[in-house]
Amino acid sequence: QSGIPDDAEDDFDSDYATVEDVFEVVADTPLLGMPGEAFSYSNLSASIAGYIGVLAAGETDNSLYDGYEQLLQTYVLDPIGMKTAVLRASAAQNNPNYGKSYIFDMEGTAVVAESEDFDGDPLAPSGSLKASVADMARYLSTQINRGQAPNGTRVVSEANLMATWKPALEDYGMGWEVGEYEDVVLISHEGAFDNYLSVIGLLPEQDIGFVILTNSEEAGGRLIDEGPYVLIELLLGDE
Repeated sequence: QSGIPDDAEDDFDSDYATVEDVFEVVADTPLLGMPGEAFSYSNLSASIAGYIGVLAAGETDNSLYDGYEQLLQTYVLDPIGMKTAVLRASAAQNNPNYGKSYIFDMEGTAVVAESEDFDGDPLAPSGSLKASVADMARYLSTQINRGQAPNGTRVVSEANLMATWKPALEDYGMGWEVGEYEDVVLISHEGAFDNYLSVIGLLPEQDIGFVILTNSEEAGGRLIDEGPYVLIELLLGDE
């Protein structure tokens, strides 16, 4: 609800841009409305929010990207215990358990896709984290336990965490889509990048979290779209 339109990203070339360019393109973009008046999903807006956190913390000795990476590690990944989660593409690709992404060739055969990810992506705060399903389970546990990690560490206050679940414009909270299915509250977020497709979600009334990670955007669409609803139907079927 910053007023920054989604299509402001259309002409933004991450491959050749810097973090400073993110601020400049937004400064030159006509707003949809004053903050709080209009909804538009915006990776630029999410990225700026991440870098504003770096500025607020005074972590500007190096680049804003490096500062964001350090804050993410210090205040999120380490306290939760997400040991293999990384921001940089090179770190993920050097992991022996790295799962490559796939596309279909002209014959319909799955082949390894050429990665579009790279270190220093200026839009990193809007979705550059690479994490295993085990690490994502730790993150979900922290959400379900209202800010307390599986190892007992208090990562964020319950009040601040639950504020992120509260919908504002268009039933959207802070990074979460908030809705219902079959009278079950569903808080979720889908993501697609570099031929990977995922969905993460919470059923807070049932104290359940879920994540689905796929390494083929072409093949995983139906699983991501329908998976959360199938999960709810299975839960309801047990009642």
